[in-house]
Amino acid sequence: MKGLEAAALPCGPVNTIDRVFEDPPVLHREMKISMSHAGGEVSLIGSPLKLSVSPVSYRRPPPTLGEHTDEVLKNLLGLGDAERQSLRDAGII
Repeated sequence: MKGLEAAALPCGPVNTIDRVFEDPPVLHREMKISMSHAGGEVSLIGSPLKLSVSPVSYRRPPPTLGEHTDEVLKNLLGLGDAERQSLRDAGII
């Protein structure tokens, strides 16, 4: 980061997850939320927007790895069962 600052380029630190939830703006805006996820709870960063008339709602947690692979390949790309299995057999998905 010092090299970027020396070159007058805008930059900032990349926080680890534990540091994200200790960040003063995150604490002040009460942005830490929890959702059920993969049989447990996961802490997430919520929206910084606090709208009184239309508050943000959180309906779904982030997907697990590969959770929507078949849905995307089938519905968006039109790949059939055999094509998807071939990709799995080849280690592509």
